Amino acid sequence: MATSKSPKELIDNLYAAIKAKDFDLIREVCDPDIDWIQNKGFPGAHRCHGIEDVITKVIQGFGREWETFTFQPEEMIGAGDCVVVLGRYRGRHRATGHKLDAAAAHVYDIKDRRIARFRQYTDTHDIVLTMQPDSGREGHSD
Repeated sequence: MATSKSPKELIDNLYAAIKAKDFDLIREVCDPDIDWIQNKGFPGAHRCHGIEDVITKVIQGFGREWETFTFQPEEMIGAGDCVVVLGRYRGRHRATGHKLDAAAAHVYDIKDRRIARFRQYTDTHDIVLTMQPDSGREGHSD
């Protein structure tokens, strides 16, 4: 298992693994029984339990509807075994071609040097508008 010196480094490893689609590293940094909670109203929102569910429904799922979809961290705040990451979702919806730029926060709880829980907070309304062909906009938040 890849060892991390701090909870913040653990989260950095997760984001790098997601970007690289390194599912083995994702499995290393996350607890096998992780609880992954996405906002109600988030397109395709899931409350997943277990890392395999997260990989299949969440990480691989974005590629089905989005040409690109990333979370770009801007600030990381550590509070013991909890890490809050503020950043932005950016992407382009496959069917509409609309661009997305929405603020988001991710909250991670660490247990036994692994990510045990993820909670998402974002402007789901803006994301849904980006996915609508007749929204008349490019999908921009803030």
